[in-house]
Amino acid sequence: LFDVEPAVLIPRPETELLVEEMIRLGRRWEAMTGRAPEVADIGTGSGAIAVTLAARCPNWRVFASDISTAALAVAERNAQRNGVGDRVSFYQGNLLQPYIERGIAPDLLVSNPPYIRSADVPGLQVEVAQYEPKLALDGGADGLDLYRQIVAQLSELPRLPDGVGFEVGQGQAFEVQKLLEGGGLYHEVRIVKDLAGIDRHVIGLRQKMID
Repeated sequence: LFDVEPAVLIPRPETELLVEEMIRLGRRWEAMTGRAPEVADIGTGSGAIAVTLAARCPNWRVFASDISTAALAVAERNAQRNGVGDRVSFYQGNLLQPYIERGIAPDLLVSNPPYIRSADVPGLQVEVAQYEPKLALDGGADGLDLYRQIVAQLSELPRLPDGVGFEVGQGQAFEVQKLLEGGGLYHEVRIVKDLAGIDRHVIGLRQKMID
């Protein structure tokens, strides 16, 4: 169970599918390498992704970061509430900066960043526009600002994560796929549909790990 407050988004069903994808990817990575992965959740918000990964995969090391100290406070409470407070490390900072500064090189990276176009934010449903933080919704003019920033920061980590999973907005999957393929960063980049048949998640792999 997760507490939510005005500082964070309400977790969506689509994000559950992203968690399932990352668990599948992480277990395959674990089988290939013989060790448990270190996984970083970027822009953790309520902590839904990081806490669920830690609960479902108790031997994994999980990191969670957010630029919002208020959101991190909610995420830390949710980690304690779900019995994984000692297995999730929380960092405050912008996107990958906390990991770059600490020399942390996660094996896998997952993120559900803000992806609403700035012009569309005022027209969102009332329960979203008025009760969820703009910081967690507004993705810039085309909704892709945060993806560009994350991908640009990847090369500043001690090494490139072996796998990356993003949740994206409707119509954004192809552009995010191109970002991950750019410069040969990820050799296999696939798009995963949600239950409504919408291209919802983009998974980048440095090598083939999922059949």
